[in-house]
Amino acid sequence: IGNSVISIGQNAFYKCINYSDYIVGTNIDKIGTYAFSESGIEKVFLYGNTNVENYAFAKCDDLNTVLITTDYQNLASVFYGCTNITTGKFGIGIYTNF
Repeated sequence: IGNSVISIGQNAFYKCINYSDYIVGTNIDKIGTYAFSESGIEKVFLYGNTNVENYAFAKCDDLNTVLITTDYQNLASVFYGCTNITTGKFGIGIYTNF
């Protein structure tokens, strides 16, 4: 997703199983509830101070890599039901369990 995008709305890519890899741009201010839920996403890269709402990436069965460069709380609800995350790198002060 390019740097000209500043917000990804609720349900924007919900159940879009044909998409497999998303790089979230540095200018994203907000990712809405269920924005990528149950999609075919495999990798998530979150940069900066993006407001990520609950269940934004919930139940993404193909999701295996998460890179987050800043502090977020409540990641357990953001990635609810994502059971195949094998690689993760997180900023300081993250409070979560998968």
